[in-house]
Amino acid sequence: MSRKVSIILAFAALVVCMPFPVRAGCAAAETPDWSDVSYLRVESSHAAGGAGLPQFQLIMERRRSGWIVNLHHAYDAPFKHGTYTSDDPEKLFNQLLGELRQKDFFTMRLVPANKIYIDGLEQTIALARCGVRTSLSNAQPGAFGMSPEGKEAQAFLDLASQLRTLIYAASWRKLSDDYTFTRP
Repeated sequence: MSRKVSIILAFAALVVCMPFPVRAGCAAAETPDWSDVSYLRVESSHAAGGAGLPQFQLIMERRRSGWIVNLHHAYDAPFKHGTYTSDDPEKLFNQLLGELRQKDFFTMRLVPANKIYIDGLEQTIALARCGVRTSLSNAQPGAFGMSPEGKEAQAFLDLASQLRTLIYAASWRKLSDDYTFTRP
């Protein structure tokens, strides 16, 4: 084999074996990451006291044309009931995603309950990334729901609480007194 061919083969082997950066994205052969999240829903309701109806619901969706942000609030604290929009949706979305990422949302798992829980705060957190919606909830209609016991359940409830704290701390502008909730 000639020296020139040996150099070309060595260079080709080097290029093939070199690590290269993986680009995140939603196209085929790309790995989705947190920057690909385009939708977030956080919802709380009371199983018995509120007849399963949401008391609080935040929906944020990032589109090419801009943001769709609605906070529907059915009780009086910390806001009066109504529908609100964020004064800085990009900042809030990034804060919430940061918390979800820190708590490793996409690897969380909840254990189905083996008994009925008749009262308590029902929490739902949903994200859409590359068109795939991942939703965790400690309530499942028509079933026993998820067990509130164990470290997985506590980690989920702590995450939901921290998200509500960030949401309530954000700057909001009231749009109306209506608080019609959106079903996913």
